[in-house]
Amino acid sequence: MRLWNGWGNEDSDLTMELSDGLRSLLEVLVGPGTALSQATLNEVISKVPDTRLDDHPLIKTALMFFLLLMFIGASPGSTGGGIKTTTFSLLLLAVISSLRGRTKLELFRSTLPFALLHKAFLVFAFSLGTIFTATLLL
Repeated sequence: MRLWNGWGNEDSDLTMELSDGLRSLLEVLVGPGTALSQATLNEVISKVPDTRLDDHPLIKTALMFFLLLMFIGASPGSTGGGIKTTTFSLLLLAVISSLRGRTKLELFRSTLPFALLHKAFLVFAFSLGTIFTATLLL
């Protein structure tokens, strides 16, 4: 029988020794009766409710990282949600330019118009406002 990712089978000799603490943490996160070889940290963290997760700082950090990735979203031309990666990179470029003391946005020796930054900031602010409003209404 093939595993969920298509690699190998359940009768494989490849095993990894886990410490007792890590094994018990994974069993709590995945649930009893689930094979540990079929679970990854991404699946566990994104699918298990926050109230069931342990108070380990790494788990909370990973959750915040996944939330940031979901807010940034996908690249243009795809059907992914969130602000697009180009909008995020333009805002990041604006922050870096501001920290360097530059008044113009320059990328690969060409100056970007201020209207482009203005549009990116409006998308960012509208998305953040929508998330905060939806959170307060819940």
